[in-house]
Amino acid sequence: MRAIEMGMQVVDFTIAIAAAKRIFERTGAVVDAVQPVKLASPGIVFKDVKPTSFAASWTAVEHAAAFGYKLLTTEGGQEVVVAEIASYDAVEVSFSGLKPATEYTLEVVALAGDAPGYTDSDPAKASTTTADEPVVVTSPWVDVEFSYETVGGKGTLRVANKANVKCAHFYSSTETVNVIGDGYDDEKTLIGYILMDYEDGVPGVYMDTAGHKFNNNGAGFKAGDKLFYYVVGVDAADKPGDLNWFWVEIPANIGDPVIILDSPEV
Repeated sequence: MRAIEMGMQVVDFTIAIAAAKRIFERTGAVVDAVQPVKLASPGIVFKDVKPTSFAASWTAVEHAAAFGYKLLTTEGGQEVVVAEIASYDAVEVSFSGLKPATEYTLEVVALAGDAPGYTDSDPAKASTTTADEPVVVTSPWVDVEFSYETVGGKGTLRVANKANVKCAHFYSSTETVNVIGDGYDDEKTLIGYILMDYEDGVPGVYMDTAGHKFNNNGAGFKAGDKLFYYVVGVDAADKPGDLNWFWVEIPANIGDPVIILDSPEV
């Protein structure tokens, strides 16, 4: 019986301690250490991205008193702060005066302020790249891309023409010598020839052909073969733009890049 009484005394003592602890916690006399809660990081979204400006917004965060943000970019390999606000009440912001075709990183922190039991969030980070400056098109021009492929078992030079918005029509043709580079004609003279040859129905002069497949007159191209390709666009008044031309060499293997030996950009 004494042992049981002693056991009951132990139990009574434990309950008393637990009850006292609860009383102390309610009255503030004794408070266990409580870890503060870190605020959630906001989610960032970009919009209206233009060459020199963009806007950004982020999600509201429960219990956040405000937000801090920092806009960064890289110049010469070094991180540069473009804009920084320590405390900001809104959840959207616009930036202007930026550089075209440049990557920017926005960091946003949710701030706890004086809210008890909370700390600032980890920085949310997101990046965007401003748009390129729009190209002002003032005259007809045709971009050209080459590839070397097998078509019908023959080595084929594929040509893609991409005319700009000023082109009402464009004309293209080929020669077997470097007409410009070797001094047979200048660009202005060759433009006159190609336009006149098309009107006269000369074979091998094409109008508004987006893609060509040249196979060396059926024999197929092989490594080391060369071809002169030229194209010019005209506007709605039939005024020609600049001539785009290339002296190209067929590469060693199907699928290898076509070799540009001479062109206005070489």
